Amino acid sequence: MNITVGTLYSIQSFLELAHKNNLSEQSFLASYVKYLVTSPEVIFKLSKQNEWISCQDNGDIRLTNKGTEIIEGKTPLERLRIQLKLMIILHEPSWLYLVHKGRKEVSSFFSPDIYQCFDEADLLSSYTPDVASWWDEVANLSRGKRDEKLLEIGRIGELLSIEYETIRTEIQPTWQSIDSNLSGYDLLSCVDKDNSTVLRIEVKASSSNLSFYLTRNEWETALSSNFYLFHFWKIEKCVKFYILDKEFIKPHISIDVGYGKWEKVKVTFNEETIHPFEQAHRIPLDKIRGILDRR
Repeated sequence: MNITVGTLYSIQSFLELAHKNNLSEQSFLASYVKYLVTSPEVIFKLSKQNEWISCQDNGDIRLTNKGTEIIEGKTPLERLRIQLKLMIILHEPSWLYLVHKGRKEVSSFFSPDIYQCFDEADLLSSYTPDVASWWDEVANLSRGKRDEKLLEIGRIGELLSIEYETIRTEIQPTWQSIDSNLSGYDLLSCVDKDNSTVLRIEVKASSSNLSFYLTRNEWETALSSNFYLFHFWKIEKCVKFYILDKEFIKPHISIDVGYGKWEKVKVTFNEETIHPFEQAHRIPLDKIRGILDRR
């Protein structure tokens, strides 16, 4: 996502032109050496890439619903905000996942051109209700994408643990979290291939750091279970796997104070404390690659 303010304004004018006139790609490109501040080739290319226009079989230009939404904006500033929002939705820039932290935090990751676009749209300093609503809408998108990513990483961890347990016990465990995420564990396995005693496993996975969130329900289920383990997968270029027991997790658990009652706690480790729990996962490399390819 890289575009200048001048180009966005030029595209607004081009969309109006295409809306009001029978315009073809060939006639537009041939009619202008420069359209406002941008070349007609760039305007046409970006409008098509951003799905604001489409071309008929005969070459005629038609506005898409997104293009129509832009020109329905009452002012150039309103149209600019619509353009930026549509581009964010389509391209999902790397900084999208930071929007929920606030505009000051996310804007520090903008390129100079993108920063200028947001500044021109009065999205970086204004406190008007319409600006707040714009940021709220994009933040909701950000949270949705972030939650999707976390769910994806979590499922990969569960698939890796299923493969690990199948190799270890020679029996495929029950994938409990597929049926219900209220059970307090993800997999139902057994102690080992010669001992069918039930073993409950909560699987955690991270692609960024040595931490995960633990719910009260998961912890209370762990406490009430005779055999309960935590599988923790650190999924980077090199996959690392840790098996943690209740005693190791216990010092990191919150306590209720007064009328306060904890529901979720973030558990964070460092390399030194968690290293003794690292396992040789024994999963064939091709199996690991197959599971990771689902990302």
